[in-house]
Amino acid sequence: MNVAWDSGCGNGQVSIDLASRFNSIEASDINENQIYNSYRHHKIHYSLQKSEKTNFPDNYFDLVCAAQCLHWFDLEAYFLIFHFIVVEICKESIKSCKMEKNMLNNSSEKTISKDSSVISFPTFCWRIISMHMLAYLICGTVAQLAFNYQDLMKSDTLSLIMRPWESPLVALGPLLQSINGFFMALILYRIRHLIINVKNGWFTLFLIVAGFSIFAPQAPAPGTFEGFIYTKLPIFEHIIGLPECLLYSLFFSLGVYKWYQKPKRIWNTVSIIGIVLITLMSLLGTLASFGVIKQA
Repeated sequence: MNVAWDSGCGNGQVSIDLASRFNSIEASDINENQIYNSYRHHKIHYSLQKSEKTNFPDNYFDLVCAAQCLHWFDLEAYFLIFHFIVVEICKESIKSCKMEKNMLNNSSEKTISKDSSVISFPTFCWRIISMHMLAYLICGTVAQLAFNYQDLMKSDTLSLIMRPWESPLVALGPLLQSINGFFMALILYRIRHLIINVKNGWFTLFLIVAGFSIFAPQAPAPGTFEGFIYTKLPIFEHIIGLPECLLYSLFFSLGVYKWYQKPKRIWNTVSIIGIVLITLMSLLGTLASFGVIKQA
């Protein structure tokens, strides 16, 4: 047999059994901790998503299994999804399933609150902060190399509002982004389910970040629509910052989305190493700007 879906897979006990009979297994659950601690197998791909609202293609599965969590599901929505994602020959089998409406949804067996699907704020906050800091540094470095920001900041107009490249605060900037990231997490946490548990949620996040950065800022900053209206900066000095803004928004949005879709340990490892390096670079740069460390 080809492909099976273990919906509401928990930690993957049934998925492992299915892997001995199918070539490929899609295993999904709404509980991040379950996915994170699931049994690993080369045939199994785990994803964080609701069974009633999946991103699987039509006519894809030869078998759909809901061994552990059927009593949690909105059965009407779940069986509607079933009609789309299974191969044609399997669609006939659902017609013989005469399950009474809400028979399981009202069961006394339901003892665990649906709040188990809520994403914890500490984890969400850490991922937003670390992904923001990494995207900020990587995209900023690429833009600096491409557009030579160091010389651009010395222009007659930008030098009036921008700190010089050698300023201690500029050197400390990448580390201070942790504060910015924390407030981003506070805001985005309120709409986390629009970003994480839906198909193409990364694009929603991209539109939010890029849209509010460029078209709906609360200050007339360079590179924004408000800045174009109210400042005297040349058009070039507005446009030159747009590639970095768009690249950052894309990197950040995809990073956060993929981290939740495929929550592997490598994400934490890479992010911890990245944040440690950013911290060291910022602190050393700040000391160098004060003259404590001599620059080569």
